[in-house]
Amino acid sequence: MNPNKLTQKSLEALQTAQNIAAENQNQEIAPAHLLYALTDQNGGLIGSLLEKTGVNTDQLLAELNTVIEAIPRVSGPGRQPGSVYISAATDQILAAAEKSAE
Repeated sequence: MNPNKLTQKSLEALQTAQNIAAENQNQEIAPAHLLYALTDQNGGLIGSLLEKTGVNTDQLLAELNTVIEAIPRVSGPGRQPGSVYISAATDQILAAAEKSAE
């Protein structure tokens, strides 16, 4: 993933996804974190598109929150607060999005 090819809104969504993962003591940014961030993004395209297609975004966010709460939490003396990485699944999604954009 080349961050220079991302829009400002995409970068903001990734940062929000990272924050959500860190707040939930998750070790990685999973697709659920990213979808939550994109859906909940103020002025973002994804939430707007979902609503226009009839998706109840409040319900989706609640369901995503349940999924995120089920992701294993990692804590302990060796873990640095806020240190998370992009999961393999999320990396594949971002790579596919980058390829599609090209």
